[in-house]
Amino acid sequence: MSLGGRAKLHENLTLSVEGYYKRMRNLPLIYDSDDYLLGNGGFIYGTGRAFGIEAMLQYQTERLSLTASYTYTDSRRRSDGVTYPFEYDVPHDFNAFVSYDVVKRPGRKHTFSLNVAWRSGLPYRLTNESYPDTDGNPIIGITAYPTMRMHNYFRADVSYNMERCKRNGVRNWQFSIINATWHKNPVSIYPYRGSYKATVLIPIMPSVSYTRTFGK
Repeated sequence: MSLGGRAKLHENLTLSVEGYYKRMRNLPLIYDSDDYLLGNGGFIYGTGRAFGIEAMLQYQTERLSLTASYTYTDSRRRSDGVTYPFEYDVPHDFNAFVSYDVVKRPGRKHTFSLNVAWRSGLPYRLTNESYPDTDGNPIIGITAYPTMRMHNYFRADVSYNMERCKRNGVRNWQFSIINATWHKNPVSIYPYRGSYKATVLIPIMPSVSYTRTFGK
């Protein structure tokens, strides 16, 4: 079940709001992957429910474009008497995008843009237990349902785009920085010397691109 609406608050400002509620049954929880793959059970059925609300503001002028949205969700499963979050459960999610035409005249346009994303960390299945493989290296145990949550996610991307029309096409330069604040967002977590350690991919990525298109 979902319900939403959109309203114009000002000549250049609009607000949209949507809420939803969902119930689920017969959700399988695999507790023994070997038995499950061999067709010998290894799973039980459970129930689930999810609800949330999203609000989005949009502001638009001749040179400025701004969009900001916030979503609150709560997604839970229940199996064998245990209630736990879905692995994609993100209680808070905020996104903002702004684009401004610094230079805008016939045949030439320079645009600055900024994108910001912040959201709650994802649930993660992990324990302190481990067992050795055939070579004696530890294999970290994984639980049937999430037991912890990663740190919150944050990213800010900036870019500057210079577009110019030529006699036989368009020339475009783009300068950008992905994750300009150098925030270390984890992609996985594992036990390390009595604590936990996160695996972080590229924390920051500057780039320059040149594009040339031909045509009338």
